[in-house]
Amino acid sequence: MFSNIDEINSDRATWNFKAKVIRLWQVNDFNRTHVPFSIEMVLMDSDGAKIHATIKKTLIYKFKHDIIEGKIYSFENLGVASNTGAYRTTHHPYKLNFQFGSLVQRLSNCDISKSPFTFVPIGDILSGCYDIDFLVDVIGLLTEIGQEREITNQNGSTTKLNVISLEADGHKLQCTLFGPYVDELNTFVGAGDLNNAVVIVQLAKAKMFQEKIHIQNCLNCSVLIFNPSCEESVTFRASLNGSEETPSPLTFTQLTVESSVQPLDEFVYNTPRITLQGLRDVTSDSTYVVAATVKRILNPDSYWYTSCLCGKAAISDSRMWYCEKCNRHVPKVVPRFCVKVRVMDDTDSAIFATSLFNMSCADMIQIGETAVGERIVPPQIDDTLVDQTWLFKVEAKPSHNPRFEQSFRVRKICTNESIIKQFKEKWDNEDALNLKIANEDGSLSTLLEKAKDVYVGGSSNVLSEVKFIIY
Repeated sequence: MFSNIDEINSDRATWNFKAKVIRLWQVNDFNRTHVPFSIEMVLMDSDGAKIHATIKKTLIYKFKHDIIEGKIYSFENLGVASNTGAYRTTHHPYKLNFQFGSLVQRLSNCDISKSPFTFVPIGDILSGCYDIDFLVDVIGLLTEIGQEREITNQNGSTTKLNVISLEADGHKLQCTLFGPYVDELNTFVGAGDLNNAVVIVQLAKAKMFQEKIHIQNCLNCSVLIFNPSCEESVTFRASLNGSEETPSPLTFTQLTVESSVQPLDEFVYNTPRITLQGLRDVTSDSTYVVAATVKRILNPDSYWYTSCLCGKAAISDSRMWYCEKCNRHVPKVVPRFCVKVRVMDDTDSAIFATSLFNMSCADMIQIGETAVGERIVPPQIDDTLVDQTWLFKVEAKPSHNPRFEQSFRVRKICTNESIIKQFKEKWDNEDALNLKIANEDGSLSTLLEKAKDVYVGGSSNVLSEVKFIIY
């Protein structure tokens, strides 16, 4: 006996029903990010009713290969619990939990064709009448895109961030994207079809920030769809100006978003300083600022590579390009910088990566081929890099293979002379203070232990070398 989702309540301990898996994702352990904590899903029956279901950690092995997003199943013996919390995916008063005795069977002769979306008008969200404890589906016209930036997490790691604006019925709503959702945005922007782009954000979180309501993605849970072909998208496009053939005159513009952290604060005060030797000795993932001088380019004949729009290297295959990250052949590729340089400070060595030049890689390649031959580094790169002393904000990770030279990725570079000067003055003063304290401690030890000689060690003046990769 199968029930409808709307009938599920707490009167019975377990329930049987048929439903389509309209959303499926994995939640990782907070402390061990590579370890699954649960599998979450949203189920919808033939009437369009929805309910949330969870597979807890100890049962993932039992069900993870049996359930596929977009497929229809019969579910038996699922436990029921109250649907509470600030990130509820459905408005159903209850949610379901898989149990050891639960049964799942795929149905091939059953059709559930209802839309998986439950759109909330942007005006309703902005008015404050929508209960933000429930995740929301939004459709709108993409009108603005902000400047990508990075935020530093409490554990020292960094996360990409960007903001887009969606507009519908004269109302505009900002949506903040984090991590892989920024990569999806970049891939879409790289394709170039920005004007009159319709965007769907499924299962977004509405939040209040600086007395304004905005939405943001929920990691792994939210879905970002550009120019969807669903019926709601067709209807929305037609409503923009009366028909699909006459699109809205609204065009894409750049959204100005000021970073809350100024470069001086980011490089001098907010991010811990480290030396090149210190980078090699780190025991956990973190982010640091290091001052170093570029001495020479190590790969003058291979300073760029062919990249998919997602940023990963594309491989030539059957007269096409294949991207391992996207797991498909891609129609469009672009050149990206990959400049290896050797730098020096008074401690040790490493390898780094970042965007650096005031010119696109494609333009740089054309100049290089015209001036000095194919794939040879043009003078612009030498002039920009060599003998420059800069501040590098780098990702530091423990070394796992001592047989190979360790590498580090540069997240940002500061070339501002004033900031570099303040950085050096700050740390020179702190180093002098630390040395003074050490000398005073040594003098006290001498007085207390007259028979012992005191040796206060200083830092080496011998410059070591370090490798960087500049993307």
